[in-house]
Amino acid sequence: MNPDFYHSLMSGRSRGVVPSCLRGALSMASVGYAVAVRLRNAAFDRGWKTIHRADVPVISVGNLTAGGTGKTPCVAFLAEWFRERGTRVAILSRGYRAMQSEGSIADNDEKLLLDRLCPGVPHLQQADRVEIAKQAVREFSSQVLILDDGFQHRRLARDLDIMLIDCLNPWGYGKLLPRGLLREPLSSLRRADLIFLTRADLCPPEQSERIRRTLQKYRGSAECVEVAFRPTHLVGRDAETASIESLRGAPILAACGIGNPQGFAQTLDRLGCRIVGFERYADHHHYTRDDCLHLADRAAKLHTTAIVMTEKDLVKIPPDFEFPVPLCGLRLGTTILEGKIFFDKMLNNVIEQTQRSES
Repeated sequence: MNPDFYHSLMSGRSRGVVPSCLRGALSMASVGYAVAVRLRNAAFDRGWKTIHRADVPVISVGNLTAGGTGKTPCVAFLAEWFRERGTRVAILSRGYRAMQSEGSIADNDEKLLLDRLCPGVPHLQQADRVEIAKQAVREFSSQVLILDDGFQHRRLARDLDIMLIDCLNPWGYGKLLPRGLLREPLSSLRRADLIFLTRADLCPPEQSERIRRTLQKYRGSAECVEVAFRPTHLVGRDAETASIESLRGAPILAACGIGNPQGFAQTLDRLGCRIVGFERYADHHHYTRDDCLHLADRAAKLHTTAIVMTEKDLVKIPPDFEFPVPLCGLRLGTTILEGKIFFDKMLNNVIEQTQRSES
């Protein structure tokens, strides 16, 4: 299903008999999904399913909605935070939608990007994250493990559960999958130890206040960390860099295959770019040669000076394809706008745990 149509359908913007019937069918499917989620969580809560503890502290970074909250830049930010303090850290992830090349499985987009953002940080990918947690400690002497997209992966115990909430679409249209984007009901907010409100700089004050009221309702506290993803520079396919000032006022073709294209569009708009075309693909889209031919054709017809995409998209472009205009990715840095003292305190507690376990 086209991602634009799917979001329009879920949000209720699509009107008429057919969209209404589709929403009804999706609502019925959500009932079965809700039952499965509640049973699974109950199994872990009551000890019917085993939770395994690693030999070192584990920090989970996840979300309540499907896609688009900024997990990858937040994981990179956390990894660098620990490295700056001399703590050996490793990243664990499932390896969702690994790319295929000539019949073999290659790294997925998140690993390709994290390898760029965190050079030298071990990143292990496997569905059995209990096993790769042991491997990270055994092979890399890791002192802290970051579990990427781990809120729903409850088999591995965590010492700090960080939940990301995207301020632009915090509750996934207020419905569980597949009718909305919620992976779990809002009552699951209680399981999180620390809340990140991402893209807080793009959020109107009244929206931020509504989110905090919901946090207060379900968690008994509205305390959270406000985070922004701010562009730092442009990067090319060979990791060459350029100033973002070169985009100001320039006609560009934007392209992305991420969970929240709206956030990317708003970021480009704030940079003063003139977006004359915007190609949206499904989250984790794998770019083919036909996709590249389409982008090249659009860029030429629209007389753009550049094609700009997220860096997560850039790493998936075939390296041998030549475009008629420069192709670049927007490098984003993670900035804490509010709650840094609280954030540092929580992570310093994790470092203290590593010191106690090694003494």
